[in-house]
Amino acid sequence: MSPGFGATDPFDAGWVRRPPSRAGYVQDTISAGILLVATLASVALYTSAGFADAPHPILSAHWAVALTLPLALRRRFPATVAVVLSVVYVLGLVLRVPESMFGQICLFLALYTVGAWGRDRRVALAVRVVIAVGMLGWLIVSLITDDWVSSAVSRDDSSGLLSPYIAASALAVMSNLLFFGGAYVFGEASWQSARRLEALEARTAELDDERERSSKRAVSSERLRIARELHDVVAHHVSVMGVQAGAARRVLARDPEKAAASLSAIESDARSAIEELHRILVALRADDAAPNALSDSASTRGVAQLEELVAASNGSGLPTTFQAIGTPRDVPATVGLSLYRIAQESLTNVRKHAGRGARAEVRLRYATEAVELEIADDGGTGPHVGAPASCGLGHTGMSERAAAVGGWIEMGPKGAGYLVHVEVPLSPVRVGAGAPSANPVASSGASGATDRGEHMTERVRVLLVDDQELVRVGFRIILESEPGIDVVGEARTGLEAIQRAAELCPDVICMDVQMPGLDGLAATREIVADAGLCSRVLILTTFDRDDYLFDALSAGASGFLLKNASPEELVEAVQVVARGDAMLSPDVTRRVIERFASGPARPLPADHPGVGDLTDREREVLVLLSRGWSNAEIAAELFVGEATVKTHVSKILMKLGVRDRIQAVVFAYEHGIAVPGRL
Repeated sequence: MSPGFGATDPFDAGWVRRPPSRAGYVQDTISAGILLVATLASVALYTSAGFADAPHPILSAHWAVALTLPLALRRRFPATVAVVLSVVYVLGLVLRVPESMFGQICLFLALYTVGAWGRDRRVALAVRVVIAVGMLGWLIVSLITDDWVSSAVSRDDSSGLLSPYIAASALAVMSNLLFFGGAYVFGEASWQSARRLEALEARTAELDDERERSSKRAVSSERLRIARELHDVVAHHVSVMGVQAGAARRVLARDPEKAAASLSAIESDARSAIEELHRILVALRADDAAPNALSDSASTRGVAQLEELVAASNGSGLPTTFQAIGTPRDVPATVGLSLYRIAQESLTNVRKHAGRGARAEVRLRYATEAVELEIADDGGTGPHVGAPASCGLGHTGMSERAAAVGGWIEMGPKGAGYLVHVEVPLSPVRVGAGAPSANPVASSGASGATDRGEHMTERVRVLLVDDQELVRVGFRIILESEPGIDVVGEARTGLEAIQRAAELCPDVICMDVQMPGLDGLAATREIVADAGLCSRVLILTTFDRDDYLFDALSAGASGFLLKNASPEELVEAVQVVARGDAMLSPDVTRRVIERFASGPARPLPADHPGVGDLTDREREVLVLLSRGWSNAEIAAELFVGEATVKTHVSKILMKLGVRDRIQAVVFAYEHGIAVPGRL
């Protein structure tokens, strides 16, 4: 708590009021000047009125100056100014200076300032008490010894309850008590108000600091969680790929089948790593995600996938067994993910650090109120590559994962090997996560042929555009291994892609999105807008982002595929786009339709040349296309042959001036032919 917060003791020296700003001192000086002018004017008026006992005007003017100018320093030296003004005020009474109103205002302001701004509360109280007692004492003595009351009232008038002398004396004492009491009360109230205000400001600043610290802790915690996720995914999968790559290199010449199996494992593991990274990034990009969304929903991994992890470990060359003990029960998603990641990291460490021929065992035990996980290895027969304790982030991440779900972990050598034991208490009220959804499989978003024909009769010329040379090399190897596809050129930037497209006139351009300089989306717009080019663009990107997808379609791209697609899917995508169809996975098609279907209906432009040329049947086919239906589904709905549907689709594309089916769907929603909400 801030010093002085809520305190009311006037003798408390624990808090000192902050001095006023420079503007406050300027205000004091201006106030003193105004009072000086007013007091001088009052003295002049009283003197002109003909008071017989008034001192010389010069003396009265000096008195006015001495009474008012010290007020310019009243908040710098409140006690000193109050004492000086009290003495000057009494001196004016003794000299019978013909002024009372502004003199009393100056004295009241000085006494108030002592209470409101006095830093030493004992001194402030003492000064006010001494001045008040001295003034009252002087008043009483004056009432007894001086004849000013007698001259002002008649002693013989007895019409009131009290004698005139007593009444006048009582009025003088009461007015002085109110004067000094008011100065004391208002001064104390100002001091206490300033004290409470400063305490409130300090508390507000403290809360702001705490809020900032909490925000920084939340960011730090989120970064640690992301670091753990990325470390677990990358370290595990790269470790497996390294083992498999080494195995493939060793057996490539003498056992091509084993080499091919290892390469297939590398491909599968790389795809799994990308999928898990995608899940992490999706959770991070979720606008309405909860603070713990990453840990709760960034992965579908859990205890149910431990057997798959063990199978993958066996496939990577580390013999591993799995044993489940006890009656299986629901495990919360966060707990399951933490246990999976701990097992994954532990097996990665075994591959890295255990000796040759090491074996591992994963044991999962369901207890009444807890779940336990053990990962142990026998150390192998060869020399250890390194101490597991040196894993740094891996061990720290495992400890943090266990602590995050209320569990504890023990790690250390056991015999010749190493043991990781983690236990997490389970509450009966916890609920497990739902089943994960299946991953979409890429396929052509458009079934059926266009006017270019159903089968490829010429070789497909492909231009590869990517800023990473290794990616271009990999895609070249995949595509050139397919009969009928020729890679005629490469480009590293969007600008190079435009230039190479004009030089080579490829059938398909495989375009990356993120590139230095001109990006892939801008390059796509330039290429599609060039009437002299007949090239179609297939977007290949690492990140499955909606903004990339819709920007690519708006730019005129004919396909959208992730780089972690299989070689077969890449080849099929190039062939589909080359035929003039749209290459979109079912998931992407659904997202496109949902985006347009969820928006408001748009009015139909009456002056579009292609809309009026559509027949009723073609409009009907276009509406069904906008629902994502295939040619076969449309044929069944309209009771016509599939070849008839293909003909209608070709005519629709020609009349609307669009490249493919997905562009036709976009056109239908943007021009009001397909009505949102009617799917």
